[in-house]
Amino acid sequence: MVGADGDEEEFKALAFASECDSMFNANFRLIKNPNDYVILRREKAIVDDVNTELKGTANDFKGVTEDVGNELKGTVNDIKGVAEDVGNAVKKGWNWLKSI
Repeated sequence: MVGADGDEEEFKALAFASECDSMFNANFRLIKNPNDYVILRREKAIVDDVNTELKGTANDFKGVTEDVGNELKGTVNDIKGVAEDVGNAVKKGWNWLKSI
Protein backbone atom coordinates (compact mmCIF):
# COMPACT_ATOMS: atom_id res chain seq x y z
CA MET A 1 0.00 0.00 0.00
CA VAL A 2 1.16 3.55 -0.67
CA GLY A 3 0.68 6.76 1.31
CA ALA A 4 -1.34 9.74 0.09
CA ASP A 5 1.67 11.29 -1.64
CA GLY A 6 2.73 7.97 -3.18
CA ASP A 7 5.66 7.35 -0.81
CA GLU A 8 5.60 3.68 0.19
CA GLU A 9 8.45 3.97 2.74
CA GLU A 10 6.70 6.84 4.53
CA PHE A 11 3.48 4.81 4.60
CA LYS A 12 5.32 1.82 6.14
CA ALA A 13 6.97 4.03 8.77
CA LEU A 14 3.67 5.66 9.73
CA ALA A 15 1.89 2.29 9.82
CA PHE A 16 4.58 0.93 12.15
CA ALA A 17 4.29 4.01 14.38
CA SER A 18 0.52 3.55 14.54
CA GLU A 19 0.95 -0.13 15.41
CA CYS A 20 3.35 0.77 18.25
CA ASP A 21 0.84 3.25 19.64
CA SER A 22 -1.93 0.63 19.47
CA MET A 23 0.22 -1.92 21.30
CA PHE A 24 1.05 0.61 24.02
CA ASN A 25 -2.59 1.54 24.55
CA ALA A 26 -3.61 -2.14 24.75
CA ASN A 27 -0.88 -2.84 27.32
CA PHE A 28 -1.77 0.25 29.32
CA ARG A 29 -5.32 -1.02 29.90
CA LEU A 30 -3.99 -4.31 31.34
CA ILE A 31 -1.89 -2.68 34.09
CA LYS A 32 -2.82 -3.39 37.67
CA ASN A 33 0.48 -2.77 39.50
CA PRO A 34 1.72 0.86 39.90
CA ASN A 35 5.34 -0.27 39.34
CA ASP A 36 4.31 -1.67 35.97
CA TYR A 37 2.91 1.76 35.14
CA VAL A 38 6.35 3.39 35.63
CA ILE A 39 7.99 0.76 33.42
CA LEU A 40 5.31 1.18 30.80
CA ARG A 41 5.74 4.96 30.81
CA ARG A 42 9.43 4.40 30.00
CA GLU A 43 8.44 1.99 27.24
CA LYS A 44 5.99 4.56 25.90
CA ALA A 45 8.76 7.17 25.83
CA ILE A 46 10.93 4.76 23.84
CA VAL A 47 8.07 4.03 21.44
CA ASP A 48 7.48 7.77 21.04
CA ASP A 49 11.18 8.30 20.29
CA VAL A 50 11.11 5.51 17.70
CA ASN A 51 7.94 6.94 16.14
CA THR A 52 9.51 10.39 15.94
CA GLU A 53 12.68 8.96 14.42
CA LEU A 54 10.71 6.96 11.85
CA LYS A 55 8.63 9.99 10.88
CA GLY A 56 11.83 12.03 10.55
CA THR A 57 13.43 9.33 8.41
CA ALA A 58 10.36 9.20 6.18
CA ASN A 59 10.54 12.99 5.79
CA ASP A 60 14.27 12.74 5.00
CA PHE A 61 13.54 10.18 2.27
CA LYS A 62 10.80 12.41 0.92
CA GLY A 63 13.16 15.41 0.86
CA VAL A 64 15.89 13.46 -0.92
CA THR A 65 13.38 12.18 -3.46
CA GLU A 66 12.16 15.73 -4.10
CA ASP A 67 15.76 16.96 -4.47
CA VAL A 68 16.56 14.20 -6.97
CA GLY A 69 13.36 14.95 -8.87
CA ASN A 70 14.18 18.65 -9.03
CA GLU A 71 17.72 17.87 -10.18
CA LEU A 72 16.39 15.59 -12.93
CA LYS A 73 13.90 18.26 -14.03
CA GLY A 74 16.75 20.77 -14.18
CA THR A 75 18.86 18.36 -16.25
CA VAL A 76 15.99 17.76 -18.66
CA ASN A 77 15.51 21.51 -19.01
CA ASP A 78 19.25 21.93 -19.64
CA ILE A 79 19.11 19.27 -22.36
CA LYS A 80 16.07 20.97 -23.91
CA GLY A 81 17.94 24.28 -23.92
CA VAL A 82 20.99 22.74 -25.59
CA ALA A 83 18.78 21.00 -28.17
CA GLU A 84 17.05 24.31 -28.94
CA ASP A 85 20.42 26.06 -29.29
CA VAL A 86 21.67 23.35 -31.66
CA GLY A 87 18.42 23.48 -33.61
CA ASN A 88 18.68 27.25 -33.96
CA ALA A 89 22.31 26.98 -35.08
CA VAL A 90 21.38 24.36 -37.69
CA LYS A 91 18.54 26.58 -38.96
CA LYS A 92 20.90 29.55 -39.24
CA GLY A 93 23.46 27.40 -41.05
CA TRP A 94 20.81 26.02 -43.39
CA ASN A 95 19.45 29.50 -44.12
CA TRP A 96 23.01 30.72 -44.79
CA LEU A 97 23.64 27.81 -47.18
CA LYS A 98 20.37 28.51 -49.02
CA SER A 99 21.34 32.17 -49.42
CA ILE A 100 24.63 31.35 -51.17
